[in-house]
Amino acid sequence: MKYDSPTAPLPYKTSRIGRDSERTSRMVKTRGQQKLLECRPKRKTRSLQNTRQQTALQVQESNEDVENRNDTSENESDYGATIKGRAQKRRKHTQPTRKTLGKRTAKCFDLLFSMPLEIIFEVAGYLTPQDILSMSQTSKALCKMLHSPNTSSIWKAARSSVGAPECSPGFSEPRWASLLFGRPICEQCGTKNVHSVEFGIRRRVCVHCKKQHLVSAVRFEKVFPHYESSVMDMVPYTRSSGWTHDRSRFPGKFFWVSDAERIASEWAVLQKDIHMYVKGARAAAAAYRKQKIDEAERIAQHAKVCDDWLSYSEERSQEIQERLLELGYDNRDMNHFMFDTPNFQKDSKFTDQFWARIRPRAVAKVESNRDNRLERERAALWVERLNILRVLYDEYAESLAPLQWCYLPNIYELAELSVFRDILESDRNVSVSRQSFLPATGQLPTLVPEWISAKKERLISMLELSSSGTVNHPLDLATAVFVCTSHNCGYTGSSWLGNIKAQRALISWEAIAAHSCQVIGWSLSTSYKSTTLGFSQMGASTASSLVRLANLDPSLTTITEMDALDLRFACLQCPPLIPGRYRGYPWKSAVEHGMTTEHADWYRMSPEETQRIKQDERHGWDTCMAWSCNHCSNDLNAGWRTKSDAIHHLRNTHHIASPTEPSDLFWYPGNHRIPLSTLASTEIAMPVPLSAV
Repeated sequence: MKYDSPTAPLPYKTSRIGRDSERTSRMVKTRGQQKLLECRPKRKTRSLQNTRQQTALQVQESNEDVENRNDTSENESDYGATIKGRAQKRRKHTQPTRKTLGKRTAKCFDLLFSMPLEIIFEVAGYLTPQDILSMSQTSKALCKMLHSPNTSSIWKAARSSVGAPECSPGFSEPRWASLLFGRPICEQCGTKNVHSVEFGIRRRVCVHCKKQHLVSAVRFEKVFPHYESSVMDMVPYTRSSGWTHDRSRFPGKFFWVSDAERIASEWAVLQKDIHMYVKGARAAAAAYRKQKIDEAERIAQHAKVCDDWLSYSEERSQEIQERLLELGYDNRDMNHFMFDTPNFQKDSKFTDQFWARIRPRAVAKVESNRDNRLERERAALWVERLNILRVLYDEYAESLAPLQWCYLPNIYELAELSVFRDILESDRNVSVSRQSFLPATGQLPTLVPEWISAKKERLISMLELSSSGTVNHPLDLATAVFVCTSHNCGYTGSSWLGNIKAQRALISWEAIAAHSCQVIGWSLSTSYKSTTLGFSQMGASTASSLVRLANLDPSLTTITEMDALDLRFACLQCPPLIPGRYRGYPWKSAVEHGMTTEHADWYRMSPEETQRIKQDERHGWDTCMAWSCNHCSNDLNAGWRTKSDAIHHLRNTHHIASPTEPSDLFWYPGNHRIPLSTLASTEIAMPVPLSAV
């Protein structure tokens, strides 16, 4: 059938174009109004006739496009080409998405497989074994093609180009190439940088796995008491163990445990057939034994050839190292594993032409190792100098009261000051001693207050202060909630929400200044370096809601005022512990709960409900490991202790009969003194939503 134009209707109801159209619209009159209804056309099975008609339509469209392109030359003028008919739309250029990139990659592979196999084999013949291994890992189709028996010639040509030995008995070419030139990873445990291959057992394993999975011939009968000693003759072996690498010093045999177990189980089946008088069992056992003994012997002989080839590679690596030493590079930046790759082991002779070809790659490897070594040495030198500063800083801190220690900068924050940073990062040839830091440490009485003032100004700049209220100390506001943004701060717990990362709310300057990511056992020497603070928007929002529930102004209410009220709040978004009974939170605990769960609906408990909650709460402050003596530094360095232990220390050591807080002992300022148990609950009245307050 011939169609007049590509837009002519097809002589059937449903076509592929109709099925693929997203939606059609039609106007329907209902009660005098026009309504636009969208409906999806019904899907029908495609018939052979529809397919033929659609193909004919596409062919006709392509022919007309070719004719239009040919006619454009006739319509050209001095003012450009004039094209009759509807204007062509300009193609949109959009960024490729992940889906389109995948399609393009698949299209590239389709084009690759559309090439004749002879061309692919010819190109692959110039690749190294490592290149072919990488090529086989790009797609499943390439992996299947390169691992087929028909492509063994490619692997052989690549193996011959680097002078590698023949395949081990029973190994295919791809498997042998993976063992020799694959990634240096232990086959047993996955340890990286395992460059040595045990050719006797045909495995790449680390030293730890050798110690775990190799058994010597002397201990074979002890490890496998139920196996016959003749099994050892059928198992492949190596001369190297996990304890010694010199095969000449200990020429014993070592067997891989799984190989011994596999052969022993197969041998046990044959022996059972002999005991059961199975016909031909003895002949089968004898043939199996002869086969395995010959195979083990051939593997051992092949391992000697591979060891000789490996020693040749080590000689080639040694020659490359000697050339690099002549250029002035350090021997500490080189090892023979660096050059144990096909790029450096191609030619049979080490000529000047070969050295000129591999020199850029060898120099790049050595310079990379040199840069890494110098970076490690600089870090070690920095830590060594920091330890000198640490001793001087501890001596300065001992002149202060232990309570003031909590507000001092830690050793890493101190090292960021310019007077100390210049000394720590001075040239490696400069000798740094205790005398080098004395002028700078003499300025600590001035530097520490300046550091504290700068830290306060930095924290105040993070706050979102309201213009309606003014306060002398913005950090004293109840809405001044900060959080430590270090990745190792906080703790992970589980609740009805699932696993959550809880955050510690830092409320008040004392809590902020004393905060360290290591709370228990804190000292100047053990504080973590990565302690960074940030303003908590969720914590400030929760604190503002709680202050409004207390009928106070969030822009004026201080932390002391909220502590004096000592109210209890219930989270309405959390399920009750018991039907009708809600958990009661002090206001600081409620802020931490809101930061962790992002819950925003709170209820202020009545005085009666608050009293019932307080009766069930457990404080337990005296038993917390958060107390210390304020008279000696040795107590703080030894770690935090309970209140009773601190009082006992004061009475026995300092002869203080009635210690007082905080002059004699103090609580760690980084912890909020809130009830330890938040499981106390009570029945509450019908809560009023926060939005209605």
